[in-house]
Amino acid sequence: MIAAWELSDDFLYIEHFATLPEKRNHGFGGKMLDLFVEWNGKNVVLEVELPEDALTRRRIGFYERHGFVWNDYPYMQPPMRKGQEPLPLRLMTKPTALDVETYERYRSAIHQNVYRYTKEDLGRVNK
Repeated sequence: MIAAWELSDDFLYIEHFATLPEKRNHGFGGKMLDLFVEWNGKNVVLEVELPEDALTRRRIGFYERHGFVWNDYPYMQPPMRKGQEPLPLRLMTKPTALDVETYERYRSAIHQNVYRYTKEDLGRVNK
């Protein structure tokens, strides 16, 4: 399953990507991701956890093998519920890395449209 948002004329944001446990490690997820990217023809953006353990490094490696690029700009995922702290993540993009201006535009679009954060909220999250 891929759940994505079309946030502008030039990019899609993948909010959720998952395969059934019994289908993992057989190439289905990679084929699904490749077809999705090919089908839409736009830049594709997704959030990943920082590479702090074997699982997160493996996940990042999967996306890199499918042409995604790590963008080393600080990125905070806004809290999903009251009382939570922002979560430090990074954005990966395909087909290329983002310049800082495009990164800021994409980050802002994701935070405002997906997470429904106002500019005031964003200022607190991105400090």
